[in-house]
Amino acid sequence: MLSFTIMGDHMRAIVYLISDGVVPSNIGRGYIVRRLIRRVVRTGRLLGIRGDGMGNLEGAFTPAIAEKVIELSSEINPDVNTRTTRIFEELKREELRFVQTLERGEKLLEQ
Repeated sequence: MLSFTIMGDHMRAIVYLISDGVVPSNIGRGYIVRRLIRRVVRTGRLLGIRGDGMGNLEGAFTPAIAEKVIELSSEINPDVNTRTTRIFEELKREELRFVQTLERGEKLLEQ
């Protein structure tokens, strides 16, 4: 249960940061966003979430979580609601990139 709480807190931070214009990168605030996204993805995978969580193994599950965060936050910060497309795109891109890295590492460990 603690993992879900941590994921929710991280996702809220990620949603607000991306909404404010921060994109995942290797420097500054972007690095923080990247690390938070990767922590959520890794925790999700440890919990058994693969793909989008709905059977599509090629998809990303973080946009679905972000959708709920945005829904719950829309009254508090309406700007988040207007930037949903950008938030979903950034999350999906970063998650899929990280999953590829994880899978390559897992294959190397198996050898």
